Amino acid sequence: MRFKLFSSVLLIAIAGVVYANREHLIVEIESYLTGNLKEPVPTMVLSPSDYTVRVRARGQLTGLRTTPVRPPSVRGSLKVAWLAEEGTLVAAGELLLRFDNTDAILTLLENENTVLSYDSQIWKNRLDQDGEIRALLRDGEAADLELYFAQNQVRKDDEIFSQWEIQESVMSAALAEYKKLSIAEKSEITSEVSEADRRILQIEQGTAQNEVDEAQRKLSSLELRAPTAGVLLYKQRGFQTLEIGSEVWAGQAVLEIADMDRFHSEIWIVEADVSGVEEGKPVAVTLDAFPSRVFQGQVERVSKIAEQRVRKDPRRYFTCTVSLQVPPAVMSRLKPGMRLDGEIQVKHRQQAFVLPKSAVFKQENQFLVFLKEDGEFSERQIRIVDSDHGFYVIEGVEAGREVSLRNPFREQDLHLPDFSGPATANQNRRFIIIN
Repeated sequence: MRFKLFSSVLLIAIAGVVYANREHLIVEIESYLTGNLKEPVPTMVLSPSDYTVRVRARGQLTGLRTTPVRPPSVRGSLKVAWLAEEGTLVAAGELLLRFDNTDAILTLLENENTVLSYDSQIWKNRLDQDGEIRALLRDGEAADLELYFAQNQVRKDDEIFSQWEIQESVMSAALAEYKKLSIAEKSEITSEVSEADRRILQIEQGTAQNEVDEAQRKLSSLELRAPTAGVLLYKQRGFQTLEIGSEVWAGQAVLEIADMDRFHSEIWIVEADVSGVEEGKPVAVTLDAFPSRVFQGQVERVSKIAEQRVRKDPRRYFTCTVSLQVPPAVMSRLKPGMRLDGEIQVKHRQQAFVLPKSAVFKQENQFLVFLKEDGEFSERQIRIVDSDHGFYVIEGVEAGREVSLRNPFREQDLHLPDFSGPATANQNRRFIIIN
């Protein structure tokens, strides 16, 4: 009974207080409901700092880094005469393979003899030409004398000589002149034919000399030596095994030298983030099997075409080949196919201004920020140098200026996120690190 009486008195007292301050409470409630309470504009002071743009991606180990060893660029096939044992640890310049030189020596001797025989044929051609020219010169001299005699013996007096004798002397003179011209033409033709034959012989001799040079080059390059230090591996050649007596061809990789301190891997980069990823860029890799260890490496090759890797994932990826530096103590524990996370450093800039994207606004073809000075905000046109999915790197402002992190002339539209929507992927993204 007493409790009920006490509660009734308390409610009456609260109602009296509310009624006495009803006007002030109404004003506060209206102000809250109408949003007249002015929200402060968040700002930040610009300070130059170093920044690094990195691309994060997934990948896997593919195997040891190897250097192929190929036979010399010669015509024909080569036969293996001696071969170092597979798995041997070799130094740079050490002998790996020696080819059989029997065929090269026989080819060299044969073509050297051919070159000498052409020398003899060319010399004989010159002698024959000289002999024929001298004989034709003698015939030409005889033809000159015969022509002179025939011209002096032409009978013209028809009272002394018969018509037959006159015509016979004229024909003899014409025949002598024709004979002289024929000898001259024959001499010219003989010289041209001999010169042509000699040129043919010289061409054939040049071909034989090329064969000699090829055989000498083949003999001088019948040994393969290690281009770098590492472990000797035989290159897989289908179902054939490289052994003594095997026949190989120029350009065919027969051996490989595996580096003992480097491991190859592949990293798949989504096409939207491949900008700046190129050969020589540094890479930091963390293996799922060794999460506490970071391996350093660099990009060796970036594929030219983006491809879809998984049917359920519509995104296309560029394959990036990375060479990792691995300590010898860990090398034996690495296996091809191990999953990894890689971070490729694509850009680094010193003393730059980095702003969140909420502080930068686009107006037509210009980008603007709002600077605060003496409690007032003013626009400033800036230039975007780089960006990632949350920040802009800008130019066009001075250090120490206070920048608004949102539009100060527009009320902030606060709303809760849509929890019913799908979650966004948080991997294979490009991001900025501020130092």
